[in-house]
Amino acid sequence: MKIFGTKKFYVAASLASASLLSTVQSTSKCADGTLMEDGGCHEVVKRQASNNLDLPNVLSGLLSPGTISNHFTDILLFQSVIAIGWVTALAVYQILINLNLSPESKKRVEEWGFWFSPDNVATSEGINIRNTIFGFFLGRVMFNVITDPQGTRDELNSITWTELRNRMLSNDYLLTWTGRFAFQFLLVMTGISVLYSISVSNNYLFGPSNTWQNVSFRKFASQGLDDLNESVQAGLSKNYF
Repeated sequence: MKIFGTKKFYVAASLASASLLSTVQSTSKCADGTLMEDGGCHEVVKRQASNNLDLPNVLSGLLSPGTISNHFTDILLFQSVIAIGWVTALAVYQILINLNLSPESKKRVEEWGFWFSPDNVATSEGINIRNTIFGFFLGRVMFNVITDPQGTRDELNSITWTELRNRMLSNDYLLTWTGRFAFQFLLVMTGISVLYSISVSNNYLFGPSNTWQNVSFRKFASQGLDDLNESVQAGLSKNYF
């Protein structure tokens, strides 16, 4: 039986097409050309990153008495972590140095004494304590006492252990310092690599074949550092003074 091409087929196809078209609704648009959502137009807020530096706001966050508690949290947390690290390193070094090791292994362990011998550990930790005293207590806090005595007094009286603990354990605080330390570590290691390559190429400062225990090398390194310092000072004086 022939169906396609008959008059009944064309009539049925036309009706089917009309029924399909009747189910398609036009989509309304808003005045700005965007499509309507949930039966209405919603304002689209376009945010652009600002590259303007609000210097007064930055300085206020760094130096105002109201941020002393933030600064003190950093001092308390990270100086404690550093102190625990140095004490742990000293303990491990003393354990290894007193083990019954072969002469070659013991010599390698003793080389780590450049950092972890008792005197050097005490010096390194003393530097951190000195920086804390002069950088925070006699620096930051004293500055606020001079510039805003009442605000500094109110801020110091308002600091509580609960506030410090909650800040130390907050995700935002830990995430912020993780990013800072990672970036600063990258910069420090890049700088050290550049200085090390310069020292190797010039055969002074601290080359790979030299040891700090060598007295003659110490004098040579000191002379090299003095020459470098004098050249830097001469360059600064020439360009800026």
